[in-house]
Parts: sequence; structure tokens; C-alpha cells
Amino acid sequence: MTMGIAAVAAEVCQFASGLDIDLVTLRSLVSRGSNNSGIFQAFVAFLLGGKPDVLAISMANSAKDIGCAVRLADESAVSVPVLVAVANKLNLSVMAGKGKLTRSNLSRP
Repeated sequence: MTMGIAAVAAEVCQFASGLDIDLVTLRSLVSRGSNNSGIFQAFVAFLLGGKPDVLAISMANSAKDIGCAVRLADESAVSVPVLVAVANKLNLSVMAGKGKLTRSNLSRP
């Protein structure tokens, strides 16, 4: 669940960056609602330079872990399309040479 939330939070940060939305303003807005999460807050802190080691697990390790969950779901005939999408996102990051970077780097454009 954490990796799925992390992937969505990372894309929100990338989307905001692409639209030149100020992260401090975005953090303030998200903090007021039910979509606020520790992972989102950690990504924003990372992007603002405050916590370089947040979410210290590597993307390669994350890809391995979620890959195991996707295989188990497949073997059990359980549909997990969101987990598959997250696994693909992490695998693409690993293939792009970002496997040793921490998961917080997903939030960078």
C-alpha cells in the first residue's frame, strides 16, 4: 500500500512541478484535507531540500518487493492493476539507471 501511495504522491509532485505550482502552497492545501499523507509530506520535504534521506529504501528494492506482490497476486488470480502500474513505474526507474536512488526520487520530474 505504501508504494502505491508513494507512486501517486510522486506523480502529484511531478504534475505540480510541470505546472509551476509552488510546492509550499500545494503542501498547505493538501495538509488541510483528507488526502494528506506522511508520504506526500515526505516527498515535498525532500523536494524542498529539507530531508535528503527520507524514504531511504532504494527504487530497486521497492521494485523487487512490489514485483513479489504482483507475482503472488497473479498466482492467486487476484487483479491488482494499480500495483502493476506502480511496479511498471519502479521498473522503468530502475532500467533508467535510478535503481540505487531512494524512493523519494520518484517525486522529481
